Amino acid sequence: MAQFTIPEHDYAVVATTNKRIGEGYEQLIAWMNERKLEKHENALAIEVFYIDDHLDEEPVELWIPVKNARE
Repeated sequence: MAQFTIPEHDYAVVATTNKRIGEGYEQLIAWMNERKLEKHENALAIEVFYIDDHLDEEPVELWIPVKNARE
């Protein structure tokens, strides 16, 4: 197991599934564009997978760091 620290950022987040990740990113980027939010280029995007061996389609959260007014 590895441990690392992620610096604090503001994120745009969407819930999707492992079979619809592409659609999730499209939805999230469209939402960011509507609100004129920009991706923070020097920060990591995060994909959180909720693994369940009993499910064929697993929940996934997509987190994209966004620039805020403080930057």
